[in-house]
Amino acid sequence: MNRKQTFLIILSICILGFILRLVYIQLQDCIDQDSIGYMIMAKHIANGNIAEAVKIRPEMPFLYPYTLGILSRISGFSVELLGWSINMILGVGIIVLGYFFAKLIFNKKVAITASLFCAVTPLIVSSSGSLMRDTMGLFLIVLTLYLAALTLLKNSWYKWAFAGFFGACSAMTRPDGIETLVVIPIWIIVYCCVLRKKEKNINIRNLILGFLLFLIIFLVFAIPYEKYFHKYGSSYTIFLNEKLLDNYVL
Repeated sequence: MNRKQTFLIILSICILGFILRLVYIQLQDCIDQDSIGYMIMAKHIANGNIAEAVKIRPEMPFLYPYTLGILSRISGFSVELLGWSINMILGVGIIVLGYFFAKLIFNKKVAITASLFCAVTPLIVSSSGSLMRDTMGLFLIVLTLYLAALTLLKNSWYKWAFAGFFGACSAMTRPDGIETLVVIPIWIIVYCCVLRKKEKNINIRNLILGFLLFLIIFLVFAIPYEKYFHKYGSSYTIFLNEKLLDNYVL
């Protein structure tokens, strides 16, 4: 399978994924309660009333509604249109990321299967065709892990900075983005063990420096974000327990 054939296959899968998400949007007869809350928050932010937006759900991360609000204020488009557009675009982005991630770790055939899985899985389709923050959160988590894996396998430690930035963004979108701080060190340990068994050279110093860079960039972006919204009454922190959100009813 040459590069052109692969491109056409992935393009076809992306088009399929886009159509499925578009159909899902058309079939919806109502908007769920959480999505309504996000849109109200985004409208407050678009009007410059950040404190009012925070009051609606002070315990949640605000990157998703804040992004919609700022874009709405700049462009003049409704937050609902922007929400669906962003989720559709990032939904297709997950398909593409799924391909490159699987290709990096396995091979091209597995990568095509992975992209197809991302295109047609009902849960991913429904989140991409909704106004929820789940698609943005998933996209940022997958992008963070892909960049971390790319850095490990290609031995270019400075790219940890990009992983740290998108890791912080994922935690600022959904609390489970913090899990990247757990997964990546485990990957590094497993990676070192595998290479040791294969008797390959491992630059442990670069791995340690790289992860420290990841952690520093993560905190450099996450902590000011927290402090900014705390001024408006937010109670969210990067290390907030997810259980506090599970029992919350909007």
